[in-house]
Amino acid sequence: MVVPARGLDPITSTMHYPHHQEDANAFRVSNDFYEFSKCSENLRYRTPSKPVFDIPLETTSTENPLKLSKFFCNCRYLWLRELHGLSTTMMHQRSIFQVKEMNFPALVFCPKNADGLQYDSLYEDFVANVGYADNNTADEVIQYIIAGSGFDNVDVTRWSDEDKMELNNLYNTWRANRTVLEMFDFIFNQNGYRCDEFFDSCWAGSQILNCCEIFKPVYVMLRGRCFRLVDDYKQKDVDENAKISIQLNNVQTGSLTGRKNRIQVVLYIGDAYQEVGIYPRVYLNYHDWNRLRFVQRRLSMLPNNPQCSLAPLNQGKSTCFVYNWLMRVVVNPLNCTVPYFKGMLPYVDDVPSCEPLLLVNNYANITSTILENYHVGVSYNFQCLPACERIENHMQMTTSPDYSRQFSYSFRVEASFTDLQYESYSEIRLTSPAGFISELGGQSGLFVGCSVMSFVQLILSVLSLFVIFARKIYVRYFSLALNVKVIPADDIVENVPIKK
Repeated sequence: MVVPARGLDPITSTMHYPHHQEDANAFRVSNDFYEFSKCSENLRYRTPSKPVFDIPLETTSTENPLKLSKFFCNCRYLWLRELHGLSTTMMHQRSIFQVKEMNFPALVFCPKNADGLQYDSLYEDFVANVGYADNNTADEVIQYIIAGSGFDNVDVTRWSDEDKMELNNLYNTWRANRTVLEMFDFIFNQNGYRCDEFFDSCWAGSQILNCCEIFKPVYVMLRGRCFRLVDDYKQKDVDENAKISIQLNNVQTGSLTGRKNRIQVVLYIGDAYQEVGIYPRVYLNYHDWNRLRFVQRRLSMLPNNPQCSLAPLNQGKSTCFVYNWLMRVVVNPLNCTVPYFKGMLPYVDDVPSCEPLLLVNNYANITSTILENYHVGVSYNFQCLPACERIENHMQMTTSPDYSRQFSYSFRVEASFTDLQYESYSEIRLTSPAGFISELGGQSGLFVGCSVMSFVQLILSVLSLFVIFARKIYVRYFSLALNVKVIPADDIVENVPIKK
């Protein structure tokens, strides 16, 4: 990573001229690209007169100033300037690996609306508990339950407060002695659309598959009851030979489908984790042919990289987003959770299910995916970062009208990996202290930097200098000269003249 020098804008690389003359002289142009201005020697932060090379521009985001300040070197001492930028990392494409089989991405198919239900069975149960009522009243109560379960695409603005109270009373009468979770299970699981109704046919190449064996029911945030490809489904041949072909039927028979809410199927691309967020997704239109091709990339980043995380909530593609949305929008403000995540996500097992009236009254906030103050460090907020070890499946989609003459289905999808291979990317450290010593030693004519004998020789040299210095001190201050002539005391007295 190239960090702009002090005085350069991190985005546009334009010079910010300082206000003081002493600081301004530090940016005087020099003839040498690598030379620091002479007048800036007394400054604590010194900057090259002009950049050595072009700084890559990043115009999509602005770096945090506090984070950027960590990379400013303290050039007060020469050795600090020389060691500046000793360690650096980069993303490096290591190789492309050929494999015999590929784990398929988690394809999740959902009707656009959550009103794919067995209405005849629901009408009978409604009349048995409420008494005589027309189908329009029952439809209104069912739409009230769909909105009160936290599913999107219900126009709740047409209901006044009196209408909501009336619908809630009818719901409570219909529910009788059942709990909120039991009523939800009765409507959406026991009387929801079945797998054999949703899937028309499935193939893997020319091999016929049982759709209900490779797809299992799951609930998607705000969408409703969907079907998800099992995690152990593998592609064992290339492209057309093993592509999975899926034909779907329309199961949206409720009153939510209309001129502004047309018949569609939503396809989500998930991973091995249960949480499926609102993105990435694609809409499949009625009687369209859709071709998906995937390319898999496996990324390995350094564990201490601040741009990735090892936390469990960050390992899935949508795990962190679903957790934050659920905690910030539903659980903490309302002290309850949407019923469709009960039994699916372990962190809401002990949270009670919300009453439909409570969710209907807060429907605008629940269905909005905009989280205000998302990066504020509140207790229930968890910073979302990509996992340091992750698998990404990149998709290319082609769509055209389906010109088949016989339509026994409503939607058609074909998907595959073009080749049985994946791209491996790993983040490596280009320079480390050991590598720096090795490179320095190689340029100095040493063998693999500083060897063991080099350190032994250095220690012996230091000890030799210490012994020589200690001997000089001893001879000068603590020893007697051996060549001094001793004169007898009698001779000294005789030779001294006596004063009279």
